[in-house]
Amino acid sequence: MLKYLAYCLILLGVTNTWASTIKLGVYHNPPKLFLSEQGDVKGIFGDLLLEIARQEQWTIEPVACQWEDCLALLQQNRINLLPDVAPNAERRALFAFHEEPVLHSWSQVFQHQSQQIDSILDLNQKQLAVLAGSVQQRYLEQMMNEFGIVIHLLEVETLVEGLYAVKEQRVDGLVTNHLFGSLHADAYGMTETSIMFGATGLYFAANPQWPQNTQTLSRIDHWLREWKAAPQSFYHQVISGWKPAKIQPFIPTSVWVTLAVLIAVLVLSSWFIKSLRKQARHFKSALMTTHQHLSVILENLDTYVYIKDDEFRYTYVSKSVCQRFQTKESDIIGKTACDFFDADTAASIHDFDRRVLTQGERIIEEERNRIQNEDTPVTFLSIKTPLRNEKGEITGICGISTDITLQTQYQEEVHQLIFFDLLTGLPNRKFIVEHLSKILKTEDQPSIHGFIVMIDLDNFRDLNDSFGHDTGDQYLKHIAKNIKKQLRANQTLGRFGGDEFVIIAELTASQAINILDHIQRALVRVKHACSEPFVINSKAYISSISMGVSLFSDAKKGAVDGLKQAELAMYDAKKAGRNQIRFFDFEMQEQADKRTELEAGIRKGLDAQEFCLYYQSQHDADGSIIGYEAWCAGCVKGLSSHPQTLFRKRSNQADHSSRSMDSQNRL
Repeated sequence: MLKYLAYCLILLGVTNTWASTIKLGVYHNPPKLFLSEQGDVKGIFGDLLLEIARQEQWTIEPVACQWEDCLALLQQNRINLLPDVAPNAERRALFAFHEEPVLHSWSQVFQHQSQQIDSILDLNQKQLAVLAGSVQQRYLEQMMNEFGIVIHLLEVETLVEGLYAVKEQRVDGLVTNHLFGSLHADAYGMTETSIMFGATGLYFAANPQWPQNTQTLSRIDHWLREWKAAPQSFYHQVISGWKPAKIQPFIPTSVWVTLAVLIAVLVLSSWFIKSLRKQARHFKSALMTTHQHLSVILENLDTYVYIKDDEFRYTYVSKSVCQRFQTKESDIIGKTACDFFDADTAASIHDFDRRVLTQGERIIEEERNRIQNEDTPVTFLSIKTPLRNEKGEITGICGISTDITLQTQYQEEVHQLIFFDLLTGLPNRKFIVEHLSKILKTEDQPSIHGFIVMIDLDNFRDLNDSFGHDTGDQYLKHIAKNIKKQLRANQTLGRFGGDEFVIIAELTASQAINILDHIQRALVRVKHACSEPFVINSKAYISSISMGVSLFSDAKKGAVDGLKQAELAMYDAKKAGRNQIRFFDFEMQEQADKRTELEAGIRKGLDAQEFCLYYQSQHDADGSIIGYEAWCAGCVKGLSSHPQTLFRKRSNQADHSSRSMDSQNRL
């Protein structure tokens, strides 16, 4: 019986360490994945996996490889796990994937700054660098077959090799994921094009023959789902930290493809009509062939193609439109937007169509439409072009609409992560600095009026220490909500960091005449907001606040300077005993600069032993010496001019009391 129990315990021990060491394939693809100079795994995938490994007590053993080599090693089971893999039918047959995507990405064409590539047709006879064996290479090969164009592909082993090929103009562009391309575009002389494709989720892939693949992928799913559900989790911190610059809106590839096809058809149709009189039989066959090709293209496009007459009635719709409206083409022809969209959407669509007919020009516009019997509105990027007869008269509208709801959501999520505080929902420091910079950079500088209020919660650390950080977070949200209620239309509240908040208040020229009155009213409203009790364990908690105020007119060096001035004033208020208000003046700035300079001098002097020890005798009433007082003073240039009392004061402020005593003992 004891032997059986011991055997079970051994098996249990083995089970608990099933994934103690994982061989991880790593190829160079920042910011998603790469190895540092020290050989550490870095990037979005690297940071997330290392944290999961820490939680699960796994050991990660990185194996450096090129992309195709990584796939081969994974297939041969010589590595256990490969990050940053976009699944397709072929890869799902070879590898195992978890369920929750790490992130979403798409591919994009980046061109050398000397090129002018605006559509897929512009890629004909161009030379493009692409990662060998990647999904981008397969897509380009498929594109050449479908559109009858020739693209000369330079297969590279690493994306860095592709960057140098573009920089040295050995190729016209590079096809890669948007994160990598956006990160390196400026440094390698590249610009983005509007050609984007292949939006997909990215995952960790494992070899199905690896015994621990199911358990490992399951634990990765567990942590991804748990982190994504919490706004302040490690996942969101990693995504925010590695996210590149704000993603700009774009026109999807399918829109340009459809537009190019329609333009080509219109040109060909005009030429055919003029030539039919002389070569009717010959060009009739060619026209039928072209019509068949066009039908195949339109029937297989994901975009919605339609034609309306001058009374906004549908005269043609593609197969995708019928599928979206869940009806037959015959039930759509002759009807208007009112029959398929809600009233507000139909009115907006008719206004859009009317402008195309009136202006007689192509119009591109983003629409947010609600289809009947659908609860959620859909965002479309629509291109509408007027149709003309042989006399040049406008007879209708040709429209192409693409569903960009997912792209819009991704952009909104990225914007929220970059510019807003996850806890309070308020604008963060980055947003505040950029917002204030825009205000102060107005061309009509003398007309800029306003003030900055820096707010600090007194004794907030005590609240955290006494009741925990969760209670502290709830109190910060309570304060943010109350102050926001008191703001006026021209005032912006943001969280500057920790327990500090900032208000940017803009004033008109007429308001600026009585600027002190406006400041006083704003401060009173903030005081009132922060005085509302916060209930902790059935008891009311009220904290005082310290505030510093600076004026736009004093921020001569820009936004950072103005915020620093308000912060200095706030620190002066806290130094005065908290629950105070202080206004910034330049004497305060000068004192702060001198204090910083003096403290730096003391630190340097202590390290270099540049102080001298002096003795001063002490006498009684009769003049007899009864003792000595010892003290330090600088004995080199830059320190000797400071009197003893000033030295002691600055030493204490710089937390150097103990080090001063050590210096005296050494001297």
